[in-house]
Amino acid sequence: NVTNDSQVILLRLRQTTTSKIIKSLLKFECQTFAQIVNYTKKSPGTVSIYKNTLLADKIIVGNTDSCECSREHGNKVKYRLVDPNKVRLLVEEYGKTSLRKSADNLADVFLSIK
Repeated sequence: NVTNDSQVILLRLRQTTTSKIIKSLLKFECQTFAQIVNYTKKSPGTVSIYKNTLLADKIIVGNTDSCECSREHGNKVKYRLVDPNKVRLLVEEYGKTSLRKSADNLADVFLSIK
């Protein structure tokens, strides 16, 4: 009995790049686009595609409101999770096996090619 919102979050957590973006926002609360690129070790184009997917899914939000990283990055757009507690619970409850991670890595490669 998983809600639709939770299903979407779980789907994104199974994709390598979106999972890395989500994990960076869980770890640091808010991040600029450049910080997300550095954390994920993916190209800006790849991060942009997946960031936009997370925005469309309403898993993350981007704005210039103040947060921890505001002191260093002023008026740049900072991204944060809409509901970090919900995401944290889902990550803890539905961990991934290494076999599932391998399958998801392959799916991530094919998705990034299109």
